[in-house]
Amino acid sequence: GQQRTSPQRAALRAAMAADAAEGAPRQEIVFRVEALGASGLPKAEVTLLQFSGFGLEGNRPSQPLEEASAEPSGWLFVSEEARKAEEARKRAEEEAAKVAKDKKGKQPPAAAPGAAGAEEVSAAPPEPFCRIAQPCSNAEQKQKVLDAVCAPLRVSLVRHSETPLVLGSASLEFRQLIHDTNCIEVMATVEWSKELLAELRQEFEAKVAAEAAAEAAAAAPAEAGETAAAESEGGEGAEGQEAAAPQKKFVEPPPGKIQVRVTTAGPIGRALCPEDLHDWAVVTVKLEGCYRLPQKLQESGGPLLEDAPGVVADHPLSYSLRLLGCSFDGGQLVLPVVEKPAEPAAGEVGAAAAAPVAAAGEGGEGGGEEQLAEGEDAGAADGASPEFSFEIGCEEFVEGLMRAGFEGAKDDGPAVFAYLMRPRTGLGDKIGLQEFSRLEDRAVASSPARLLAFRAFLSEKGGGSLDEAWAQLSEGAEGPLDEEAFKAALERLGFASLEESSSLFATLDATGAGTLARQDLSLLDLQNTLHNFELCEKAKVWLLQLCGSSSRLWPQLDEGKTGGVTLPAWKAALERLGYPQGQEVELLFHMLDPGRTGTLTRDALADLERLSAEDARQALLSFEDCLGGGSAGTDVEGGASAAGAVFGRLFGEGAVGMSFGDFEAACARLDFDPPLGSRLLFSLLAAFTPVSAELEEASAIVSGSIGQAELATLARYTAMVRRSKIAACGAFVSSAFPSFKDAFKTLFDDSGESQTEAEAALPRIEWPESTAVGYRGRAWLQRLLNSLQDDRGRLCSEPGEAVNKGSWLYFFPCLAGQSAASDFKEVSDANQANLARSARWHHAQAFVDLRRLSAPGPSGQGRGPELEFRVFFMQVPNQPSGANESGDLAAVPYGACTTYVKGVISLDRPLERLCPRNIRPLPDVGGRSLVPPPPEKKPPPTVVEELEYEARRIVGRLAGEFARMAHEKGLEEPQIVGPGGLVGEHLLLGHKGVPQRAFYEWLKENPDVLQGLSAELRPAIARMVRSEVPDAPSSGLCGNESDARYSGIRDLVLTHLFRALNHDVGLYKRRRDTSLWRSTPNGVAEGAEDAGEDPSFVKPAQLMAQQKARDKELRRLAFEYEVLGEYHHVVRLFGDLLQLPGGAEDSKTWLSYARFWMRCGQKQPEALDALRHAVSFRPEEEGPSIQEAAFMACIMENHALPCAIEGPELAPSARFEAARSVLENYADKHPGERLPLYFLFAVHALESYGVQAEARLSAEASADATQRHPAVEAAEAAADGLRARATKFLDLARAAPDIFRGSLSSPSFPELEALSRSERLARGEFVEPPAEAPSTPAAWQPERFPAFAAPAEIHKEPEEEDAIALQCIDMMLYFGIPSFVRFLISAASEVYGFLAPRTVQSERCRLQLIKASMLSTDWDDAIDQIHELFKTASDRLQEAYVLLGECHYRKATAAGTHTSAAFAPALEAFGDALAFFGEGDSRMGGQLPQTQPARKAGDPVLHLRVASIYYMLAEESGFADAEAMEKAVEHYKRSLELAQTAEAWRNAGICQYRQACLLNRDLDGSDNMRRRQGLLRDALRFFTEANMLDRGRPQVNAWLVTCSVELGMVQVAKQTLRQVLRCRTDLDYASAFELAGVLLRFSDERRAAQGERGVLVLDGRYASEAIALARIALERQDSGQAHLVLAQALAVQGELAAAVEEFCAAVERLDGDTARQDEAMQAGRECARRLVGEPRYAVLLEETAVAAEAARRGPAPVDEDDA
Repeated sequence: GQQRTSPQRAALRAAMAADAAEGAPRQEIVFRVEALGASGLPKAEVTLLQFSGFGLEGNRPSQPLEEASAEPSGWLFVSEEARKAEEARKRAEEEAAKVAKDKKGKQPPAAAPGAAGAEEVSAAPPEPFCRIAQPCSNAEQKQKVLDAVCAPLRVSLVRHSETPLVLGSASLEFRQLIHDTNCIEVMATVEWSKELLAELRQEFEAKVAAEAAAEAAAAAPAEAGETAAAESEGGEGAEGQEAAAPQKKFVEPPPGKIQVRVTTAGPIGRALCPEDLHDWAVVTVKLEGCYRLPQKLQESGGPLLEDAPGVVADHPLSYSLRLLGCSFDGGQLVLPVVEKPAEPAAGEVGAAAAAPVAAAGEGGEGGGEEQLAEGEDAGAADGASPEFSFEIGCEEFVEGLMRAGFEGAKDDGPAVFAYLMRPRTGLGDKIGLQEFSRLEDRAVASSPARLLAFRAFLSEKGGGSLDEAWAQLSEGAEGPLDEEAFKAALERLGFASLEESSSLFATLDATGAGTLARQDLSLLDLQNTLHNFELCEKAKVWLLQLCGSSSRLWPQLDEGKTGGVTLPAWKAALERLGYPQGQEVELLFHMLDPGRTGTLTRDALADLERLSAEDARQALLSFEDCLGGGSAGTDVEGGASAAGAVFGRLFGEGAVGMSFGDFEAACARLDFDPPLGSRLLFSLLAAFTPVSAELEEASAIVSGSIGQAELATLARYTAMVRRSKIAACGAFVSSAFPSFKDAFKTLFDDSGESQTEAEAALPRIEWPESTAVGYRGRAWLQRLLNSLQDDRGRLCSEPGEAVNKGSWLYFFPCLAGQSAASDFKEVSDANQANLARSARWHHAQAFVDLRRLSAPGPSGQGRGPELEFRVFFMQVPNQPSGANESGDLAAVPYGACTTYVKGVISLDRPLERLCPRNIRPLPDVGGRSLVPPPPEKKPPPTVVEELEYEARRIVGRLAGEFARMAHEKGLEEPQIVGPGGLVGEHLLLGHKGVPQRAFYEWLKENPDVLQGLSAELRPAIARMVRSEVPDAPSSGLCGNESDARYSGIRDLVLTHLFRALNHDVGLYKRRRDTSLWRSTPNGVAEGAEDAGEDPSFVKPAQLMAQQKARDKELRRLAFEYEVLGEYHHVVRLFGDLLQLPGGAEDSKTWLSYARFWMRCGQKQPEALDALRHAVSFRPEEEGPSIQEAAFMACIMENHALPCAIEGPELAPSARFEAARSVLENYADKHPGERLPLYFLFAVHALESYGVQAEARLSAEASADATQRHPAVEAAEAAADGLRARATKFLDLARAAPDIFRGSLSSPSFPELEALSRSERLARGEFVEPPAEAPSTPAAWQPERFPAFAAPAEIHKEPEEEDAIALQCIDMMLYFGIPSFVRFLISAASEVYGFLAPRTVQSERCRLQLIKASMLSTDWDDAIDQIHELFKTASDRLQEAYVLLGECHYRKATAAGTHTSAAFAPALEAFGDALAFFGEGDSRMGGQLPQTQPARKAGDPVLHLRVASIYYMLAEESGFADAEAMEKAVEHYKRSLELAQTAEAWRNAGICQYRQACLLNRDLDGSDNMRRRQGLLRDALRFFTEANMLDRGRPQVNAWLVTCSVELGMVQVAKQTLRQVLRCRTDLDYASAFELAGVLLRFSDERRAAQGERGVLVLDGRYASEAIALARIALERQDSGQAHLVLAQALAVQGELAAAVEEFCAAVERLDGDTARQDEAMQAGRECARRLVGEPRYAVLLEETAVAAEAARRGPAPVDEDDA
């Protein structure tokens, strides 16, 4: 496959290609290290360089320089291949010489194999840099490269001589090569070596001595005379002179300097780990040593010699440790140098010599007591224990247990601590020694293995029945057994392990009652079921490893493709696959078939992947907690939950048992979905039945139902688990410490003094390489922060994931010379095998608390946090069988708080919030905030409103009490609810027979009612009085005259009470009146006329239904008008939507509105304004949805269009920052989601592309092409940074959500797991599945010669991994932003690898490009792309034909050519689309669908388009083309079958009307007349349906008027016509003109057909309406035909003068239509004759006629002479 690439990887790819041409590996990173020069050498030297570290194996030397220099430079390096070839050549020569020496007399070989090649390689010229190539083909190699770059590069200056000498060395760091740059030049300090300094010192001293000797020789004669003189003067002068002579001292030379440059093709992190940009750190782990080793390990090679400090050379073991991904190997046993004390007395020698050995002992191997003795003070030597008193909290308690190695410390510690501190209430949540000692009272719980053995014993005694076994235990007596009776019964039955009776009793007595009953033995059945789960898990692992998944396993089981697998078929399939038959085969089948159907389905097999014994144990506890039977805070010793009550609550009272279906439904009601799955949990619970001796009985495995007994057993199990946690903790402390007092002091007291002594004087393990440095990227930091539960990682850990704020290390000894542990069974040497067994037994783990890594580093130093740790070892749990069969090894090899490792963990930088971080605030757009604040909330009700509301509620309560009184007194009567005296099911209460004050008297007889009501009303009255009457008394009145001044308070309270009562009375009166006099329109909720109705007239439920119906109607109309291209109507409809109650606060409506603005016209400012409103209604803590955030980001990044409606426009950089901020805010609140990360990539990639384009234009416009402008360089650097961030987000998006999950808290060690697996395989505990997967059965294989091609052969599908990326592109199209689509599919895929090449060529991508062109209204480009798709891919794509037809249709519409020829290509494409299966075969047989048909698959718009083209064809033929008309009607009907639209109903009605118009109009009773009337009635019904769907469109009502007039429905016509005139602003010319003509015809009896006069046609009937419509038509278009209709209507109305003027206007405008002109002139002359005494109108007509005649003849010919 073709690998994806990014721009950051381009240079690296080029370098890799160049290296490949030179013969280097293709997948590698190449570093070029160049030493530019050194300075400051003490003297001139002939030098060479040696590079080490930096991932190099050994040293990489240069060639020596030819001349000596104190400032050397210009070192040359041979290639690594040439160097290795030279070494191979030398080895070959040495071997050849050795062979020649052994065989004297024979000539040596001419040349060693490969020597010639080596000479050829070495002949390559050296280069001035060292080329270091690091392979990076897989994840392990990439990590190794990154770790190498984090490690320092050590440069050594070496003297070139026969005995080379390291002159000095420098250490350089090049971590910036990872993400920041591709070239680093560093000037480092050279520290001179000790050897050089010693040499210089020696030379200096020799020089000084020589100079002194020379001076002494020269000054000898003079000194002799001076000496004699001095002696004569007393001899003191010489001595004084000698003392005064200055003495020269050696001064070390200053450090030197060396300049080194390291270059790569690009920052390596952009190729290896782009997702780590800005999210990485360097972790350093330094181990000081491992102390207090077990005696077994210390003396594995024999007793230690005290007088031989240092590394124990003959120690047979080496030690390895793994921590935080760092490896330490080759650990050696070291004896420290201990200063011996003064020589003791003779009697004390033995004790002093034995002290270190005693102190080195280990707990569990005889050394625990001596070790504890070290910490005792002087008083302890006399036998008196020192007194101590301190208390600890829960956190200290858990930490102490974890240090000691208690496996369940983190999970069980808090529950144990809660148990210990229960009696101590009010003491600060702490415990002391006395409370801690309560653990001693707990009996040790029996292990699951012991419980299974005990169950087998009882089953044997009871003949396979636990009931019979209990009868033998109790000897038939009723009642429970206490512990003594239980022990006596076991002794009587011959139980061999009587010493375990106490632990068995304590374990089975889960409720802590002190007795055992028969029901307690059900725990044994449960343990057996859990054991069965372990067996089944073994089979599950084998099967899934063989086949990979349950979906691939299914064909192997269902070989015949029958859809089910029976038990015999299951067994046969597993045997055929090679699984060794065992009882787990049948067990697993029944576990997956809890309903006992005897057949497995594919869905049931899918649960196989969820089967886990550990999940089964957790599911039992979780399910009991879900049922309310226990929780973490309940009493550990509490009894079981009331199983019967729980069972009845879940499954109904009286239920006896439930099936799997019932259980699954119950889990859904409880919202309980365990990882195990409901199917396997049911199997687990249903197996709590007494087990039969025969495994073949299905009832012995799964009973098929669950009852109360199973729930009771579940409760006992959870209680047993909680009690066993305490017992396990007590047993651990008892086994690890001499006493609980010692344990308390050792665990929780400060042990620093004893540790200091151990680190100074005891044997320890040290590692040669004690410091490990490693690169850690985004994934590791995420897991670290998840482990620490740090908000900087956004708390992304999964529910149930281990997060204990730390990590685990793994320590293991192995045989000397080995770096990996091996199975001791495979060691052939007996002594070595014994050592390997001991080493395996001492594999250990330890928990490292990492919380201090959350702290910042040292202030002001820019360093990261540092953590010093001492952690104690505990044995790893998974030990192989046979490791300690002989018992010669300590059961607890590391004791408690004994062996520990000390070290330091540090990070090179403080932990920061993972990207995105430092999110910038959003800018203002047009002077307003990009995301405006939410609208102010409605103020809370005032105290007065609260009082009135409470009073209304009290009135409602009183009404209920009145009904209760009427019921008690029998004041009931039936209620008539329908015609014929239909009686309803509800009775009228208190309608008749209630005397006055009866209710009042009843209330007095029931004072509790009044007291309760007054108690509810009193607080509201008190609040109102305190607010409205500040000087009111604070308590009750006194009852004297002074109380009268507070009467106003009473009046105020009564005023509000009466107002509340009157409000309810009036409200319900209006509602009753509404139900009487208001009719209910179709489609509207009862009780209201439209969506804007006063809610007082309807009930809340009715009002809600009405608003939903109105909302649905407006959305449908908006879609319909958008299809028709009438966008101004869509804007109006969205305004109506937002005016609905709650509509203005509906973010989804605002989002749809924004999409409309972008989709229809690319009006970005308006879209952004609507989107701002959508976001403003989101709570601040929630933020926008992904659609809103992505939409807003795309608008801000779309620089081609403005974004501000008013005010200044934002700069491009500010718009990018806004887009980035919106997306980063969403990603910050929703970590792990992939879509926002893909959009972040798109925004950064687009911005980088834009910045780079601007830089390119600036560079081209620069006057000096040879010199780059700083601004251009800055722009290119900015573009490069944006590309790096884009690549980061792209890789994060691909790695999500897994990269956000996980932790470091799980004790998972790959090396230990691999070792354990190989050990289990070697011992037959695990069966390795075959290496090759089984072949697919014949029934599941594809046909060899299929009749039809597979879809994958015809249609190019995208890569599955690109699904979210394609969804991102689809969302951009959904938003109506097409400008980014081509960039993402083409440029981004080529540069960044956004999409795979296969995806780019897929049909989905190519259709996305086509849709983008269509959104840009580039119809020609879209058409060309579709034709190219047909040529290069496939033409079997229905969607492509639909898009092609739409392109041609919209292109013709935009051109304004409304002819059928212009739409012919669209019709052809639509016809091809309908020819696909599922479309072309739908026929309706001429029948219209119902008003609300069942929705079918298809596109209603497609049929609308086709019908409109056929209608155009029919219209061009004058509706004489019956076939075109029939097809138009058919497609309108098919569109209505898919979706109800007013446009389809209207056009279908027009077609019916046009067909009726083709028939004879005579009312002669013929078949022709009846057919015409039928077509008109159909058209009327169609228009009525259209009017019901869209009551605001005047065109529909205009046609409704036309049909009503044709059918003689005068009143309907006039009433509908008034509705048309109300919406005259939306009436178009064609509709107004045609309707005016129809009204005119039916208002002039002269034009009536046979039988129409007086019936349908009546002079002047619709004349005034025709006049109004003609004038509306003239407002739209000044046409002669409209003037003619208006003139004729005026003439019919009798307005002759106005008619003559309109006839003249018509003649003037009807130029070219002589027939109409003549008609107008004749009608005008008739009107003029009727105007007696008005000759001017006749003159006007004649002048108009003359002008018209002249216009017909054209201009007169011009005479040439006149010209």
